[in-house]
Amino acid sequence: MKLLVAGGLFAAAVIAAPASAQTVMTDFSFDDLRLVFADLKDTVTDEDTNSDGIHFIEAKTEGGLSYVIYGRQCATEKPLRCTGAQIMSSFTIKSARLAEAIQAIDYAAVSDFAEDDELKLSRYLIFDGGITRENLKTNLTVFRSIADKAWDLLTDGDYF
Repeated sequence: MKLLVAGGLFAAAVIAAPASAQTVMTDFSFDDLRLVFADLKDTVTDEDTNSDGIHFIEAKTEGGLSYVIYGRQCATEKPLRCTGAQIMSSFTIKSARLAEAIQAIDYAAVSDFAEDDELKLSRYLIFDGGITRENLKTNLTVFRSIADKAWDLLTDGDYF
């Protein structure tokens, strides 16, 4: 009888396990990002290493928004794997209106700052402890949505 109860509990546990469990990513490669871009129907427009030695990949949404992801805390061996991702989008603003544009953009899920004549939006993702690919996709979707709203606000307000 004990064997039957134990077997029944095991079967219940197996049945209760989520069917769509996802692998947790504790770091990412730029090929991982390309897969997410494909899911989002974004086009990779550039991939390189900048003058500071930071590897990045740039993408464009179907709506025309460009954004870049910088790999942070990356291993030195190939293939390059990183535990942090900085997502950024930049908008060139009329210099006389840059401070006003910074005040007009106010979203808690991103940081915004001015650099030269550009308003920059940034979101940082930390992979410590792991995130799923779906969560990475959701974070990119949130960033893209906010950047699109900022782009619309800046266009409507004649900040360009």
